Amino acid sequence: MNEDTFSTDEVEKCIPERERVHQALVDLIENDKEYNLEFDILTKDTKTRKTIISIAELERDEAGRPSKITGVIQDVTARKRAEEALRELKEFNESIVQTMNEGIVLTDTHGIVTFVNSAFSSLLGYQAEELIGRSWLDIVSPDHHAAARTADERRVRGQEDRYELTVLRKDGSPRSVSVGGNPRVDSKTGEFIGTMGVLTDITERKRADEQQVKSHNLLRNLARLVPGVIYQYRLYPDDRSAFPYSSPGMNDIYEVTPEEVQEDATPVFGRLHPEDHDRFAAAIYESARTLNTFYCEFRVILPRQGLRWRWSQAQPERTEDGGALWHGIISDITDRKRVEEENAKLHAQLQQAVKMEAVGTLAGGIAHDFNNLLQAITGHTQIILLDKKSNDPEYSSLKAILDSGNRAVVLIRQLLQFSRKSAPEPRPVNLNREIELARRILERTVP
Repeated sequence: MNEDTFSTDEVEKCIPERERVHQALVDLIENDKEYNLEFDILTKDTKTRKTIISIAELERDEAGRPSKITGVIQDVTARKRAEEALRELKEFNESIVQTMNEGIVLTDTHGIVTFVNSAFSSLLGYQAEELIGRSWLDIVSPDHHAAARTADERRVRGQEDRYELTVLRKDGSPRSVSVGGNPRVDSKTGEFIGTMGVLTDITERKRADEQQVKSHNLLRNLARLVPGVIYQYRLYPDDRSAFPYSSPGMNDIYEVTPEEVQEDATPVFGRLHPEDHDRFAAAIYESARTLNTFYCEFRVILPRQGLRWRWSQAQPERTEDGGALWHGIISDITDRKRVEEENAKLHAQLQQAVKMEAVGTLAGGIAHDFNNLLQAITGHTQIILLDKKSNDPEYSSLKAILDSGNRAVVLIRQLLQFSRKSAPEPRPVNLNREIELARRILERTVP
């Protein structure tokens, strides 16, 4: 090799190979060691690196001295490059498989595990070497062995699919997995050589689904027990609104079905009393702005039930699109409002009665004092009349004063009896005369 035809860097790279070839030739000549080497060379014309295999034998003369070396040189550059590319591809694929979140398992035609990735080992709590060589059914829950065997039979027939089953971890705890099964075939013969399974842990999702079903059943049972309607109300950023969920009580509260308002809440707003509509809408927007609990009492006008009172309470939360979602309840409070109105009327009547009682008490006090004054007036009038004759010019005037005083005394006695300041005195009366007297009193006192 004429090293002057190559660059210094390339020559330097080949020096170790030259020394190895030189030493192998020395060992062949001096020690009769086998000469079979693979090494790189640099071509003179293109100055490219190639890989060759060199095999040589030493021939000796009759005296046993080295006389000739016979050898074969084969260019294996293409093969080496293919092997290198294949090795890199294999390492790349293994790297991908080992870093996948899904568990990968390869089995042979008998279902014996031949490979697992780290995600599969982690899922089951085993080391890889503890799984390789075992039947893959060993990790499947006995309740699902039949389903797993049926799936394996489909692989033999060249079918691939996805199904769910339960596997058992090393500690015995179960995990729910989704299995994607694919048959593996020999690239040359096309014969079935095993199965590749891709396992995704869906335990948490299954638990969440089960919890959601339980919550839905609980909500449904609660909706049957709780009067009114349990609901979700959503307000979108563009002011659209809907009831994504509402219990069957929606039929009674608004006389619309849950399906009618699932995408559009307009039918509900059409039931609001016109005087309460703006107040109701303002409360919703305020709750959406502050995320404070929504409270509101309002009236609705329904086709069948007519005017009814409703009460709603709901807790809002912010949605990803910037809107709001409330979880709440609406109840019928019509009977309560009617009771409140009746109580208000009774309270007003009680206040009026108390007022009349106060008036009566006041009137009684005044009448008692006035009665004392009248007693003095009538008494002195009677004394004066004792000294007067019927034909006396003053007699008629004094008699009129006495008669008026006596009538006033009767009136005062009635007032005292009305105000319960004096006990009634039963006596025979002229009913017509009493009615006439009462009429005169009423005419002067009642508007």
